[in-house]
Amino acid sequence: MAIPPIPSSALSLINNIFGKFFVNKIKININNTQSRNTLHHGKRFLGNTLIKPLPVTINRREEGFAEFKSTIKKACGLITYEIDDKRKDDLPLLLIVGWKISIIGKNKWFVFIGCETDPDFPDFPNERFMKEYLKENGNTGSNTLDFEAHSISIDGSISDGNNAQLNIDIREMNSGVFEAIRRLL
Repeated sequence: MAIPPIPSSALSLINNIFGKFFVNKIKININNTQSRNTLHHGKRFLGNTLIKPLPVTINRREEGFAEFKSTIKKACGLITYEIDDKRKDDLPLLLIVGWKISIIGKNKWFVFIGCETDPDFPDFPNERFMKEYLKENGNTGSNTLDFEAHSISIDGSISDGNNAQLNIDIREMNSGVFEAIRRLL
């Protein structure tokens, strides 16, 4: 008995369903156009299959993009950039960006400025710690984070769904304005 061939329309439908429900993608956009810092030595510590490579350097007044995907499992990752030649305790100051794309539920992200040995980010770059950190401190949707010690403000946002986009906008803080507001309060 011969098995009838599967019509191409059925194969296409199966492929579309598989891609829609079981493939997680994320595009990361780091906007450095409002910053006076060059981001260099970009590294991927954790992450799924790379679609578009991470730029090694994002110059002042430029943007950088990267894309990752995973099949059937959560997409999570962690990338870092050194911020200019800034240092903390003789170690390079890092911009650390992490994310998790869920098959169901809200997508999460975080941004941190510090060093590999920073007590706020122990066991760097441990995937298990990163997932716990995201669970407790992760952002969903949009948020603005101010790193006053480094005069940097970051606006971040992530879309929900399995074809997500994470936008990280870096800008300089005007310390004079913040100091004046702080004195008024």
